Amino acid sequence: MHKRKPVLLHLLQHEFMIKGQRKILFSPEYAAEFYKPLADDKDFMLQVILLSKGNSEAFILSKECAVNDLICTMICYL
Repeated sequence: MHKRKPVLLHLLQHEFMIKGQRKILFSPEYAAEFYKPLADDKDFMLQVILLSKGNSEAFILSKECAVNDLICTMICYL
């Protein structure tokens, strides 16, 4: 949540539109379910701990070719 504003500004500058948002507090059980496809990964528990550590915010974004553009945008940003 502490990087929320710069990330949102970056996405808006790259022509993403925010269609919805929601604050979420993941329990460790829900975080483990969210990352279930990565259960065999060595960083699985770290991801679960980080996701369930505090509030998260989910956004519904839209844009033409949104998935590819989001991956490229966030890789370059982070």
